[in-house]
Amino acid sequence: AGLYNEAKKFPEPNQALRNLKGKPANKKCIIKTDKLPFGDYALAVMHDKNKSGDMDSNLIGLPKEIYGFSNNKRPVFGPPRFKACRFVIDKPVVKIRITLK
Repeated sequence: AGLYNEAKKFPEPNQALRNLKGKPANKKCIIKTDKLPFGDYALAVMHDKNKSGDMDSNLIGLPKEIYGFSNNKRPVFGPPRFKACRFVIDKPVVKIRITLK
């Protein structure tokens, strides 16, 4: 999961504020992070099944691995914008649920 706090960097590879990892189990994965200042964030998540470290795509550039974005926004002619995926951290614990497709 890439955690972003800047619209201009979302969801560019290697531009995330934090890269987060978790181990899926029973079709769920819980990822935690701490010490984030209050503010606006967005998440881009993928299941890197082959552990390549990258989003694998087919010959025409479509993703071969399942992925998702905060607010469960779906791509339309490219990835959604930061504003569409934005959520606010304004308390010590914030839970975000993303369904990968």
